Formats: sequence, structure tokens, C-alpha cells
Amino acid sequence: MSDKNTTFITAVDLSDPSTIDLSTIDPSDLPTVDLSEPAVTKLEAMVLKWLNPRNRAQHLWSIDYLTTKGETLSKGLLSSPEDSLTEWSQCLRDTPANELLIRNMTAAWRQKRHRDRQVDKKSYSFTLDTAVKVQLDRLAERQKKTISGMLEDLITQAVLKAEKAETKRKLEKSRGN
Repeated sequence: MSDKNTTFITAVDLSDPSTIDLSTIDPSDLPTVDLSEPAVTKLEAMVLKWLNPRNRAQHLWSIDYLTTKGETLSKGLLSSPEDSLTEWSQCLRDTPANELLIRNMTAAWRQKRHRDRQVDKKSYSFTLDTAVKVQLDRLAERQKKTISGMLEDLITQAVLKAEKAETKRKLEKSRGN
């Protein structure tokens, strides 16, 4: 008679299945194996939802971001950056600090993508008279443009007008000689 805490492993010759009598085996004596998918934590789901499986640049950037924040990720020779991030997210404890880390990482990635798209743009900060700002708003609204788009158009038009005037002045000067 076996104790429930004792496990016996019996070698069975499977070359002749007819020699095995399965009716003598009590199913409660057999070990159970859970083959269901492991539960995904809230934080792991956040990471997996955000990560683009086909964007290696995002994976590498994420690893750099997390490393600068003091996180340790596995860097096995055979593991891909995506696998490292998935493994890292599986080990995360569900704490407010870790949730904030993931939220900050996703926000930083969004900001990086936005800045990367602004290659030919530069941000400016200056003061305008309020009456001029009202005029600019109205002008932009009438033209169905953003304020920055309207400013770009006004400056471009002013430059073209100045160049045309300069060309006209040079032409008149050359005719006068």
C-alpha cells in the first residue's frame, strides 16, 4: 500500500501495448499536469498589448529604456529582444510602481515616435500681441489651417514677395545703366 505523499515511478515496456492492463490503474494515483495556458497578469498584458511583434526597433528601444531605469533583462545569446521583454513582463510583480513604469515607457515611446516624425520641424516659443494672435487665429480658421501652418504660409509668401521685389529692383537698376 502506498502513501499519498510517496510517488513511485514504474518503467513499462510499451513495445507490446497488450501487456498493459489500464483497468488496474486508479486515476487518482496518477500525477496531474496542468496544460492550460498560464494566467497573464495585468502588467504583462499591458506590455504585450503595446509591443509590436514586428518592430525590432521598438524592442531594442524598450530594452534600453528599461535598462536606464534600473531594470534587469535577460540577454541570452539565443533570446531575441522581444523574448527578453516578454520574459521580463512575466516576472513583474503587480505593483503601482511597475504599472507606472510601463505607462511611462509607453508614453516615452509615443513621444519618441512623434519627435522622429518631426525631422524637418523645430519648436518655437515666442510672445505675440493678443490682438495679433486673434488676427492669426481668424486667418488660420478662414484658411482651414493650423496656426503653425498659417505662419509657415505667411512667411513663405513674405519671402517670395521680398525676392520678387529684389529681382524687380535689380532689373530696374540694370535698365537704368
